[in-house]
Amino acid sequence: MLLIASNFFLIWIPILIRQTMDEIERIGEVMELPFDSVWSTLTSDEAGWFLLQQTGFLIVAVLLYGFLLFATRQTLIVTSRRIEFDLRNEIYHHLQKLPQSFYQSIKAGDLYTRATEDVVRVREYFGPAFMYNVNTISRAGIIITIMYMVHPGLTFWALLPLPGVDRLPAVRWKLANIQKMWADKHRQSLELLEQALGKLRQ
Repeated sequence: MLLIASNFFLIWIPILIRQTMDEIERIGEVMELPFDSVWSTLTSDEAGWFLLQQTGFLIVAVLLYGFLLFATRQTLIVTSRRIEFDLRNEIYHHLQKLPQSFYQSIKAGDLYTRATEDVVRVREYFGPAFMYNVNTISRAGIIITIMYMVHPGLTFWALLPLPGVDRLPAVRWKLANIQKMWADKHRQSLELLEQALGKLRQ
């Protein structure tokens, strides 16, 4: 919930800036003010007060986003540490129930590594994976909703290539495999050439 709220304030910042620019332009057209410089804009009564008000909103939005993001990370860190503690206890209690033959058939170093380092890796994977999934889904949902509210047609054309984007990692993986295959063939050709040259020298 904290992460979704932080994403809301993050996305609200460019919306606030757009509304500010549109309102300043409207004020200039109504009052026929010469907004040819920043100073002339700030010195006008209505536009200057509006800019001051919007600047306050912008500062509040940035502070709320930073605070909520910090609270989210702290919550995930504390929760992941507790999960790691529970996992270690479960592993310890399970190891106590195992027979003596198990410890004779496995290396102590391997057992120690699995009980310590593997648990740490699970914690390091689960925390960011959960946070990034929630972050991506919530931010994409808010952004697409706002885009649709602003211009449905432009939103459709902007999201049209999206189904093909998930194929890019697969294409990159295939290209990497092709490159590796050609590299292996090149290495094998060089080895055969070296063997042939060695026979000629003999």
